[in-house]
Amino acid sequence: QHKDEKVLHESASGGAFTWFIPASTHGVSNVGIIVQLYQVSTGEMVIADVTVNQSNYNVTITINDTASAGTLASGTYRVVIFG
Repeated sequence: QHKDEKVLHESASGGAFTWFIPASTHGVSNVGIIVQLYQVSTGEMVIADVTVNQSNYNVTITINDTASAGTLASGTYRVVIFG
């Protein structure tokens, strides 16, 4: 199963960006989830902290020290979730 999501629930504060993707949105419900993040404008893969809740499979992605100092335009990143 594969799911490719655009920007969903996001917040940027104090140089940290957090993106929450519930399992009900990405549709993967097993412990073998792979999450990859890309910058939309360049296609480059972005390294971020990724947490997958092992009981409900919700995904949280956090990028620390954003270059925009806490301001992030919607649509900047794309996440691909496999499972």
